[in-house]
Amino acid sequence: MSIRMAMGVALVVLAALLNPWFLETFVVLDGSISGKGRIVAVECAMALLGIVLIVLGRKSGGAAVVADPLRAKRNRMFALVALGIALLMSLVFAEIALRLFVGPGIVLEGEKWSEYKWRARHQANAGQSREGQYDYDAYHPLLGWVPEPNYETDAIETNSLGIRARRDYPFERTPGVRRIVLIGDSYTWGETTWAREITNEETFASLHETRLPSTEAINMGVHGTGTDQQLLYLRELGLRFSPDLVILGFFEADITRNIANFFGYSKPVFELDTAGELVLTNTPILEAEALLETPFEPPSFYLGSLVRKGWNVVLDRTKFRPIEGRREWHITRAIFEAAKRESEAAGAKFVVVDIPFHVRVLATPVEQAVAAWAKETGTHFVSLREHFLTMPPEEWESVHDGHFTAKGHDETAKALMHYIAEHDLLPAPGV
Repeated sequence: MSIRMAMGVALVVLAALLNPWFLETFVVLDGSISGKGRIVAVECAMALLGIVLIVLGRKSGGAAVVADPLRAKRNRMFALVALGIALLMSLVFAEIALRLFVGPGIVLEGEKWSEYKWRARHQANAGQSREGQYDYDAYHPLLGWVPEPNYETDAIETNSLGIRARRDYPFERTPGVRRIVLIGDSYTWGETTWAREITNEETFASLHETRLPSTEAINMGVHGTGTDQQLLYLRELGLRFSPDLVILGFFEADITRNIANFFGYSKPVFELDTAGELVLTNTPILEAEALLETPFEPPSFYLGSLVRKGWNVVLDRTKFRPIEGRREWHITRAIFEAAKRESEAAGAKFVVVDIPFHVRVLATPVEQAVAAWAKETGTHFVSLREHFLTMPPEEWESVHDGHFTAKGHDETAKALMHYIAEHDLLPAPGV
């Protein structure tokens, strides 16, 4: 087979693999590809070029050239050596270019990338960048960071325990008053959107308190946390409030935070022992000054790290690395089970609410895995994606603007309160 024919066959095969319906079935995770017309056009062009090369290769295949075998062998050896030298020099120049003009930020991934950003921000701000990312972050030796107690702006206020509320909640229950504890990350906390800040009263936690009679809803959301930190916060503080109901707001990005020891700041991380039990590591968390004194080791081979980073991105967005077999899912599932078990042991019912990146028609593999786990274990589960789809399509974009908008919090509260009432998850008021 001539080189032209080989290239032609390769192009035809690649064109077949590029078919969007083939990709939706066997490759991509969400099963939905936009711009299919453009992909089909590229596919047809590749197939046509491949056919042309195959035809040209067949026509030129009969014109054999008689050449000196020894000379031909020397030429092939020379070509291979030249190709090897060119490839090696290209790698060397690429590595030098990455080190001189780009820096380690682009080649780092996960916790290393997060730590690099924190250190760079701390140096740029002349030591003013402390624990976490915002001025309301306070150092916590177990969790890494929590909201600063008694913090107050026009939109945000925390109480004496750092809980987002304009008043304190005593640990001792008021007779006849129901109590909900909500744990989660920035979506539960009520993070600022691209357009404006979300006030205390607009968060879906607060809406439970104002719309449900004789009910206290304690917002223990902490921005940037993983489910691991949320479980630890529930253990340390949340269950001390003796709640009737614990709601865990699970943002789908939290699954990757659950295997990281650095996300915005140093954080604890669970590992699984041989018996499948959670083992806490990377504690206690160092304070900023001590953390800065620890060495940060950039990758020894930038180009290799960049290739590995890109390869992981490709795998994570395809069906070739199913979520059910990944370490982050096994740890997240164990954290869910611990939170459910400990909440129920304390007399509280337990709900997981899945918070999507944005409104989408199809469930992501993460949502599918969580929903399957909830069904298997009999755990109460609320899919916000499914609730948002009940809204008119023209309103879908109104619930999310970097984080939940006020409307997004309102719709989340509606979905949760409907589920709570439907499944009788709270005692009657006054009981």
